[in-house]
Parts: sequence; structure tokens; C-alpha cells
Amino acid sequence: MRIDNSDFTREQKNASDKIIKTLELHGFEWDGTVQYQSDSYDLYQKSIDFLKQNNHVFRCECSRKNLIKNKIGSNGFIYTGTCHNKIIHKNYSLRVFVSNTNIEFTDTLQGNQKCSLESEISDFIIWRRDNIASYHLATVIDDNELNVTNIVRGFDLINSTFCQIHLQNILNHKTPAYSHIPIVVDQDGNKLSKQFGACGIENEAASKNLYNALVALCQEPPEELSNERLDSIWDWAIVNWDMNKLRMLSSLNHIEIT
Repeated sequence: MRIDNSDFTREQKNASDKIIKTLELHGFEWDGTVQYQSDSYDLYQKSIDFLKQNNHVFRCECSRKNLIKNKIGSNGFIYTGTCHNKIIHKNYSLRVFVSNTNIEFTDTLQGNQKCSLESEISDFIIWRRDNIASYHLATVIDDNELNVTNIVRGFDLINSTFCQIHLQNILNHKTPAYSHIPIVVDQDGNKLSKQFGACGIENEAASKNLYNALVALCQEPPEELSNERLDSIWDWAIVNWDMNKLRMLSSLNHIEIT
């Protein structure tokens, strides 16, 4: 298992330990020891060196404030190549060139996905000016290092996949199979996350949480299963898991809870 904490400057105290404890109490299992992105700096730097040597990246001194008047694309403001020909010596981030790059993949749940990186996303940051790897770079390198073959994550990250496949291609990494499921939102349409002030998951109600998750994912668990032990719910879920039922959600990008 990998803990995604590449931006360790924002990590709350003991957050990783709490995540691991919650997963354990909900019956999740994993192979090997827990790995942390914050321990992978040298690995990320090695890939940065490769990208520099092969002219895939350039230095950029633009801040969010500089881009605020730009057109908004699939992943935020569209970068317009302001620093392509600048000589910058300090206080810069690294962006990867995407000129004339088209990415296409078939999502297991969402179907065929296409993107023109240059017009819809533009040159994106892979190394921040505070010397931290971006989410895109860290994820791609970690997935390759761990030989990840299948990725299941929220629909809100589907546009990030285009950036990551671009990096996989220029780093000569294999592309995993992707499945993007609807995200859970509150009554105001906000993603259920700490960013929007959502309460933490109740570990004391692990069986109830797991049962409700199966319901939300259209797996149609029998009602009597809601009162069973955690291991019984897992046993049922493993035997009865049905991707075709999950595809019923493919027309949605969110699940609202009340």
C-alpha cells in the first residue's frame, strides 16, 4: 500500500497513521509494508533528470496570479507558453511540454476518453517551486515502481489521467487500466472530503459503513447483511462483486448523500 503524501508540507499530524488504522478497522488488507510518497524524493528526482536530459520540461516562473485571466480548461487555467523561451535561474517550477499531444484511453466504467492536451489542459507542472513533486509525477512513478495494473478512483480525477498517461508515455512506463467511479457529494454538491469540512469516518460503525458502500456502488447486498459481522460482509462482497452493476453508475459523476 502507498500513502499519497508527496505534499508533506500540508499533511496533518498523524494523518497517515489514522488512514492506516481506519483501513485496518474496515477490513482492508494489502501486500508488503506501507510505503510513503514522502520517502521517494530520490526516485522522483531521477525521473526529473531524465525529463530534463531529453528536453521534455522547461522552467516556469508564472504564479496562479499570472494565469488568472487565462481561459479555464479541464484541469484549471490554460497555460499559454509564457516562459517557453525565457532564461530563468531561480524560483521556478517545471512544466512538461504537451505540444500537439492527443491522449485517448478506454475507462472500464466511463468508456472511451479523448483529450487534446495542448488545447484542453496545456503544459502542466510536474515539479513545484518549493521542490516538491506534483501529484501527476509522484503518482506515475509510484504506480510504475509498484507494478500497478489497475486503478480505481473518483470521477473528479478523470482529467488528471490524460496528464499521467502523457508522462507514462515519455517515461516509457506501462499504462494501467483505469476505472473512475462517481464521487460522493453533500446536499450542496461539494465533494465529501476534509477540504469541504466533512466529518471523519466513524470507525466504530465499520460494518455499517462497508454495507452502505456496497449499496452506493449498486452491488445490491441483502438487507440482512447490514447486521452481520465485518468479515461476513467482505465474504459476500468478494463472491458477489459485479462490475456490470457498477456500470449502472457510469452515466453519473456523483452520488449525493443526505
